[in-house]
Amino acid sequence: MFPTSTFASRKSAGRTWTGLILLIAVYLLAWLCWMFLPGTGEASGQLVVGLALIPVRALTVLLAWQIANHPTYDRRSRQAWRLLSLAFLALLLGDSLRLFVGDRTPPTALLSSCLSVAFYVALLCGLLRFPKVLRFSDERERFWLDLGIVMISGGTAIWYFQILPAPIELTNGLLATTASLIKPTGDLAILFGTATVLLATPEQKNRRPFGLLIAGLLLFFAADLTYGHVRLYDQQSTSMSVDLLWIVSTCLLFLSCQQMRWTLSRSATQEPQTETTAEGFRVLPYFSIVFVYGLLVFSAYRDWVNPLGGLIVGAVALTGMVIARQLSAVRANKRAQQAIMERETRFKSLVQRSSDVITILNRDLSIQFSSPSVSHVFGYTPDQLAGKKLTDLTHPADRTRAVAFFTDLLKQPNLAVKIEWRLLHADNTWRHVEHICTNLMSEPTIEGLVLNSLDITSRKEAEDKLQHDACHDSLTGLPNRALLTEYLKTAIARSKRSKGHLFAVLFCDLDRFKNINDSLGHTFGDELLITVGKRLEESIRQNVDIVARLGGDEFAVLLDGMADASVATHIARRIQEGLRTPINLGGHEIFSTTSIGIALSATGYSTPEDILRDADTAMYRAKARGRACYEVFDKFMHARAVALLQLENDLRRAIERGEFEVYYQPIVSLEDDAIISGFEALVRWHHPERGLVSPEDFISVAEDTGQIIHLGKWVLEQSCRQMKQWQNQYPRYRDLTLSVNLSGKQFLQPNLVEQISEVLESTGFNPRNLQLEITESVVIENTEIVTEMLMRLHELGIQLTMDDFGTGYSSLSYLHNFPIDVLKIDKSFISRKGGDSKNQIVSTIITLARNMGLKVVAEGVETEEQLAHLKDLQCAYGQGFLFSYPNTAAATEKLICQITEAPVRDQVETAA
Repeated sequence: MFPTSTFASRKSAGRTWTGLILLIAVYLLAWLCWMFLPGTGEASGQLVVGLALIPVRALTVLLAWQIANHPTYDRRSRQAWRLLSLAFLALLLGDSLRLFVGDRTPPTALLSSCLSVAFYVALLCGLLRFPKVLRFSDERERFWLDLGIVMISGGTAIWYFQILPAPIELTNGLLATTASLIKPTGDLAILFGTATVLLATPEQKNRRPFGLLIAGLLLFFAADLTYGHVRLYDQQSTSMSVDLLWIVSTCLLFLSCQQMRWTLSRSATQEPQTETTAEGFRVLPYFSIVFVYGLLVFSAYRDWVNPLGGLIVGAVALTGMVIARQLSAVRANKRAQQAIMERETRFKSLVQRSSDVITILNRDLSIQFSSPSVSHVFGYTPDQLAGKKLTDLTHPADRTRAVAFFTDLLKQPNLAVKIEWRLLHADNTWRHVEHICTNLMSEPTIEGLVLNSLDITSRKEAEDKLQHDACHDSLTGLPNRALLTEYLKTAIARSKRSKGHLFAVLFCDLDRFKNINDSLGHTFGDELLITVGKRLEESIRQNVDIVARLGGDEFAVLLDGMADASVATHIARRIQEGLRTPINLGGHEIFSTTSIGIALSATGYSTPEDILRDADTAMYRAKARGRACYEVFDKFMHARAVALLQLENDLRRAIERGEFEVYYQPIVSLEDDAIISGFEALVRWHHPERGLVSPEDFISVAEDTGQIIHLGKWVLEQSCRQMKQWQNQYPRYRDLTLSVNLSGKQFLQPNLVEQISEVLESTGFNPRNLQLEITESVVIENTEIVTEMLMRLHELGIQLTMDDFGTGYSSLSYLHNFPIDVLKIDKSFISRKGGDSKNQIVSTIITLARNMGLKVVAEGVETEEQLAHLKDLQCAYGQGFLFSYPNTAAATEKLICQITEAPVRDQVETAA
């Protein structure tokens, strides 16, 4: 389909041409009527012709100048048209001079001659300036021979029509002789330039402008020739024939300029024009030969030209040129035939060894030709395929599509389309083939559908593998997160279309997988993941559910199309049951468990990310419950997760904003009337919106995010400085001890001892009054690192306290191996809940500590009864709400000031 603008431009061009042709026809008819009217003479006829031609030639000059300045034209062509516009201008000025002034006087005759010379010179230079296409020696040789033929013929015509009837007298003076030579020399120049354009100038995609230009110039040459000859014999005939030739020549030159200008304007919005050798104008040399021989025959029978010697010489010269041209053509033809044979040989060699197969099909899709390369590409010989239908070799699943494709292709001649389908190989395997199909039914030498076929089976297999790898885990072969996301999108869309459609996601995380990697290595860890993936697939509903690996030791299971929510919990239990069987890895029996989070579609989800997030949240909730269990997500979990995230973000800014404060809780001597022996430093967070946040809510977050390192150092520095101040201010409490908790993250710092030494040095606090509290879990999980660290701290004089003793591993060997000074009995043992069994544990711990020379501090003392019981067990120190709640530094200082001889707890009540 052509755009509307193209139709509009063509319609406009058609109207322009119709108008111009009608205008010229009307003009010629009017001129003929005028010439045949009675009483009209030669002078009046020439006046009419001159007045009519001047506007047309003026328009021709204007159009030629516009063409010469058109930006889309090439540089050489623009220069050629500039010279042509100057030639047309000189012609216009010469005609105007002869019409309005006359050329009878010497000055006007000289000016007229100068304008004639300018016309011929500018015209010749302009024609020779057009681009030439003579790339090969054969072309150049043929060009000069053809040009010689044309010039001999034209020279003969000028000699017999102009010079022979009126010989040039050299005795008439230089000016007269020069003037008499202008016409014949100029005509030769016109013929030379025109022949050069015809024989060597590239023809444009639209040949009409050049054709009109050359026709106009040839008619101008004929008019000059006719004028020079007939003027000598018949004045009236001269007026009629020459005027007619000049009129037609002028109109053709004008039309050529108008057509060229329109073509250039149209080419600005179309594809660039291609250029080829002007083969269409090669008839000119033959016309020249026919002209000379015809003139010779005519003169011989009619005695029109006498003598005939010059014509005979010209004919003989033309004959020699023709023979030379034919010999050149024969040599060129031999070279062309040899080049064609070489190209055919090269083409056959390339086709035979090409990876492409060229096939030509008849209209009924039967094979009429196959290139020899079909043997090593598809295993057939060309003879085996001849006459077979291509559809018989096409895969059944692609056959209907192929037939429909060829049906459409046959309706569109010369169309080339790329398509793929599968073809049968000679070894009975199906190969993916890419075809470039071209409809050349209209090409006489082919008359068929041409297929360029390339076997792309290897490429398709590589693409399929890349696509599979992009959507599957490389270790287990299970779908990866990207593919699971697509499955989830489909499940979500299905659940929105059908309200009764239920699905669920199980987020599975292996428990303590890191220990297996660290102990056995990543190779065994990978084998474990592969085995776990297989057991997960065995636990789900086959051909219904999907198991995917999300990364690391995380798996997800999509349960699609559940009858009710109980299916999800049932599958979760089956998964956990399937993992209870030990896995043998290189002779090691591994017991693996998993924590599972379940997210049900009933909650309402719009994106896969949301349901995976909630299943992940439920999984972490299951881990918090003790691992090896499952948890179903509810909206409260999400709310807690959001709140925890907000708490984490606020925690990162809390230290910078100074929102933390150290509280102090006294540790009293139970043997010495509850006198304060020291304080435990406890951190509190004054949140700007939530108020006072308990350590139970943010310490675990600080541990996970690593903020505990900065926070622990800050608490140690603040409490040491404050305790040093109290020791200096109250001499009675110069030996007050300070207990500070150390987290496991702090113990993993290689420069922990250096940090504590710097704090003690900067605050001036005595290391012997500092007690660092550690938990049993920290000692057990990092034995080698902690042992060295504790030894170095003990060498500094710092006392070490085992916090929450009895709740962890409670191995006696650790008390012998580590330099522990104080045991803290967890408050759960002090509580009355638990009865005699707890009392027995407390008694055992106190006895054990006394035998090992360790101090014992009982936490959580809240009642007089508990205090009395601890005194009976001879526990040395106590800490709890009975003596004092944790207080700010200011409140603690007031407590210290109020202590006299009364028991501490009485003073605390007063202070409270």
